[in-house]
Amino acid sequence: MSDSKTDSNSYRFTSQDAVHIGKFALDEIGKRLKAGGDAIKRTMDTIGEFTRELTDVQYCNIRPKPPAEIEVDIKLGKKRSLPIKQSLAPFVDMREVILGERIHFQALIDTQHNGVRCNINDGFAVRIENPFGSNVIDIKGSAILKRDKNKEVVLETTVPVPGINVPITVSIPLRHLLHEARKRTRL
Repeated sequence: MSDSKTDSNSYRFTSQDAVHIGKFALDEIGKRLKAGGDAIKRTMDTIGEFTRELTDVQYCNIRPKPPAEIEVDIKLGKKRSLPIKQSLAPFVDMREVILGERIHFQALIDTQHNGVRCNINDGFAVRIENPFGSNVIDIKGSAILKRDKNKEVVLETTVPVPGINVPITVSIPLRHLLHEARKRTRL
C-alpha cells in the first residue's frame, strides 16, 4: 500500500489503496456478522430445544434486547417437579429439580463459548439432601445453558449447599428430565 504523510495526523491513499482497504473492511464486517449470526442461531436453537420439552406452557415470550442479549419469559400452568438422583459430593445428593410457574432469564449471545450464558431471575430450584437434612435452593444469577457430551441440553451453575463452605457446580440435564417427565405423563 502506498501512502504519503500529508501532515502529522493524516495520510493520503491512492484510489487503488482505498479499494483494498474497503474490500478488507467489508470482508471483516462480513466475518463478524456471520460469527454473530451463528451465535444467535446457536443461542436460539439451545433455548428452543429447552422450551420444546416443556408442557403446560401458557405463554413463551422471547425478546431481543440490544446489543447482544435475549430475554426469555415463560409462564407454565403449574410448578413442575422433576425427580433426579445425582451425587454432588460425598453424602450430598441432588434429588429434585423444580421449575416454577414462571421461568425468567436473560441469555447473552456470546460468540466465544459453546453454551449460552444466562442470568437466571426466576423459575429454577433444586432440592439437595445431605446429612443436615433436605434443602430447596433457588438458582439465581449466572448459569450456562449448553449441550453435554451426549448433545443434550443441560444447565450448569453453582449452588450453595448448607454445611459446605464452597458452592458446588451442578449440571442439570434439563432436556433429559423434561423428556422423562413427559413419558411418565403419557403412561
